[in-house]
Amino acid sequence: MTANLRTWLRQYLPDLPDDFALEPVQSGSSSTVALIQTPNGRYFQKTCEVAFGFEPPLTAALAQWFPAIMPDLVAWDAENRWLLMRDAGENLRNLSRANGANWSQWKAVLRKMAALQIGAIEHVDELLALGIIDRRLPQLPHLYQTLISDSVGMLVGQENGISAADAERLPAFATELQRLCDAVTSYHVPQTLHHDDFHAGNIGVHGDEYRILDWGEACIAHPFCSLTMMLRYAKFLFEADDAILAQLTAAYLEAWTIFEPMARLLELLPLTHRLLGVCRAGTWARALQNADDAFRAENADAVPYWVMTCVNNTPFE
Repeated sequence: MTANLRTWLRQYLPDLPDDFALEPVQSGSSSTVALIQTPNGRYFQKTCEVAFGFEPPLTAALAQWFPAIMPDLVAWDAENRWLLMRDAGENLRNLSRANGANWSQWKAVLRKMAALQIGAIEHVDELLALGIIDRRLPQLPHLYQTLISDSVGMLVGQENGISAADAERLPAFATELQRLCDAVTSYHVPQTLHHDDFHAGNIGVHGDEYRILDWGEACIAHPFCSLTMMLRYAKFLFEADDAILAQLTAAYLEAWTIFEPMARLLELLPLTHRLLGVCRAGTWARALQNADDAFRAENADAVPYWVMTCVNNTPFE
C-alpha cells in the first residue's frame, strides 16, 4: 500500500487504527481488491488497471442515479483509479452454494438489473463520455474482424485455441454476424448499459437488499447480453434446468414489455444470446493486453472460446 493510498483512506475512514492493513481479496488483470476491517464495519478498496479506469466514475454515476441497487460508495479517485465501498453483504454465489440456490433471489436481482438498464437508457451519452466501451450493434462486426485477425490471440493451431480449419471459416461468418446485428436492430429494445460480468458472484445480498458490484467490464451494448451471462451461471454452476431458466428469463424480460410484447422479446432472445460471445471476447482481449504471464497462461483461451461460442451458436453448451 502506497503512502498516498494510506493517506486517502484515512481521509474517509478516520477511525482506522495506526497499524491498519489491507487484506488482499482479489487480484487480476483488471483490478485488485482489498478488505479493510474497521471498528465501524468492513470496507473494500479497489484499484482499477488503466484499461478499466472508467470503473470509478462509472460506479459513482450509477450510485447517484440508482442508489438502491449500487454499493454504498464512500469515495472514489479518478486519477488513481481508486474506489472505496462499504461491505455490500454476502454475495449471492456463496449464499447459493451454502444453502442451495434460492431462485426467488435470483429473479429479484434480474428484475432490478432490468430496471437499472432501462433507467440508464437516458444516460447513454453520459456513460460513453466517462470512457465506457461502445459495443453497440454497429461496432460488433468491426470488433469481430479485429479479434479474428489476431492469429496469436486466437491461438490458431494451439492446444487451447482454434484449429486451422476453424480459422479459415471465421472470415465468412462476418456476413452472418452483420445479418444477425441487422435482425436485432429490427426490435425496439434500446441499447444501454450491459454488465459484461453479471453473475451471482457480483451480487451483494443484505436481507432483502441486493447490490450489483464490479462494473469494470461494463459496456454500452444490447442489454439482454447481461441476462445471458446470468443464465449461463445458473445453468453451469447451479445446474438450473430449462424450467428454472425460463422463470429467470421471464422475470428479467417483464420490464422490457414496455418496448415489445413478450412474444417478440422471446423471439429476440436467441439472437442476443449469440451476440454475447463477441462482447465477451472483446472484454477478454482487453484484459489480456497488459496481463502478466501467469494470468495470460491461465486465461488466454478465453478469447477463442467466446469467438467460437458466437460462431457456433453455443452460448449454453
